Amino acid sequence: MRRTALLLVLGLLLAACGSSSAPAPTPAATHVAQAQPSPTATSAAGTPASVHPTATYRPVSSKPRPAASSSYISLLSTTCHAFAAADANTVSNELPYYQYNSGLRYGILGDGEGQTGDPSLLGTWLQGGAVRCEYYTPDTSGHGTALASGFKQPGGWGLIEFDTFNGVWKINDFTFGDRASLYRAMQTSQPVLVYHGH
Repeated sequence: MRRTALLLVLGLLLAACGSSSAPAPTPAATHVAQAQPSPTATSAAGTPASVHPTATYRPVSSKPRPAASSSYISLLSTTCHAFAAADANTVSNELPYYQYNSGLRYGILGDGEGQTGDPSLLGTWLQGGAVRCEYYTPDTSGHGTALASGFKQPGGWGLIEFDTFNGVWKINDFTFGDRASLYRAMQTSQPVLVYHGH
């Protein structure tokens, strides 16, 4: 009798070992398991089962790429071509000469409101023809920006702000500094786009 009881207990223990003692998977764990099926899955008949990988979802922006006005793109293109050609006169002609802003407004990022200088300074900034537009923002509410490399100024990069004066697009001012800081300054409510020329 003892022997039979012992065999019965051993049988129950073996049966318990064959069943899963792991807790049931949580919904999140089930989702992960479903999202990454095993590539070596087999059917009950022992033949490889077809595996259908779960689609990878990438967020797609619902916002269309902002359109820029033709007058803004014209000024941006003229300015960037003039930078590359070291054409200080063309850049100078794009300054506003409006109210207090009667000269060349510029400054170093973080140094306050900047200063007004003579437009002849543009020649020294563009010397050697190394200045290139790298990024820009679309125009919104009469404002836009471009970021250019190669300036003969601290940091080597310049953030050019464009604004409308009496309904006409003009260069408002230049801010100089390093690329990372000026790039961050561009990121307000506008997307920053790579400049490929227009």
